[in-house]
Amino acid sequence: MRAIRLAAVAALFAAPALADRPPEPEERAAIEARLVDLGYIDWGLIELEERKGKDLYWEVEDARDAAGAFWYLRLTVKELGQLLSERR
Repeated sequence: MRAIRLAAVAALFAAPALADRPPEPEERAAIEARLVDLGYIDWGLIELEERKGKDLYWEVEDARDAAGAFWYLRLTVKELGQLLSERR
């Protein structure tokens, strides 16, 4: 019984570790390729975030397009589809 409780507590603390982390090198390469496909030429911080305790998404800060405008982006984790693009 004690082992089950310890596992449950460990799971609670391990779950948030999925979010609020930078991409692994292979994830970063895929995200950056997608950003270029979407027309962005530069970007700042890329981080995995959690949306209201449910879905995970990639947050991209200060993505700059060819016209020089800056954007805040959210991309789906697997397909790298755009969830949000907000001009800064």
